[in-house]
Amino acid sequence: MLSPMDNLVKLMRAMGDTYTKEGKSYIEKIESDPTFIEFSQCLEKLTLEDMRIDYSEKKQKIFYDTQNPRLKYMKIFEEDLLGMGIFFLHPNTTFSIHDHPGMMVATKVLDGALTIDSYNFLDQEKQAKVQKIWDEGKQKDPEFQEFLSEGLEAKAYETITLKAGGAAHLTSNCKNAHTVIGLSNCAMMDIFIPNDHTRHFYHMVKSEENKENEKSVVKLMMDGRGTGFPNIELNYEDFLLP
Repeated sequence: MLSPMDNLVKLMRAMGDTYTKEGKSYIEKIESDPTFIEFSQCLEKLTLEDMRIDYSEKKQKIFYDTQNPRLKYMKIFEEDLLGMGIFFLHPNTTFSIHDHPGMMVATKVLDGALTIDSYNFLDQEKQAKVQKIWDEGKQKDPEFQEFLSEGLEAKAYETITLKAGGAAHLTSNCKNAHTVIGLSNCAMMDIFIPNDHTRHFYHMVKSEENKENEKSVVKLMMDGRGTGFPNIELNYEDFLLP
């Protein structure tokens, strides 16, 4: 019988195989896939004990390391199509507004609590074009300046608080733009399909908020910081139980 962690990885690889065959269209309909539904159920049940991490002993070092107080990230594994890792957030650690074009990202809070504010893009074709311009490094080309200056409009979808044990996910169609704020010392696991670094963490700034049918509509502008959140990477092997 597979362990909960091994079963989760098996389901992730099955979804990765389907993505290889179907590409972008699979991510757009992933929530109706029985494998994804089983994956979500498995993720809901996953615990820190299932991760086999010596968390209780290492927690003090992770969160109260005065020499390296910045955000920490522990990569569990990384493949061409799949990524899994844990972010360790302090209270008020904030992931600025960002998107994951063409991706499914699942989040599991293993310890602590956080808040997620989510938005849906009103024009996904424009989102894809903006992303392509940045991917190709053409954001300073004069021909794109007016187009980029218009920004991207996104409608507020939901604000949720996840405590230890809680899980959520986003797709290319729903909740793709979001912010994350730590409410306490928090261990947050993220799973990425596909695991494409060129599409991770494109920061944007929020502006021109207005109301539409009691939902906020915000304009999102790329702010030029590129990919990634500054962090210190922890070695997963160093934290495994004997």
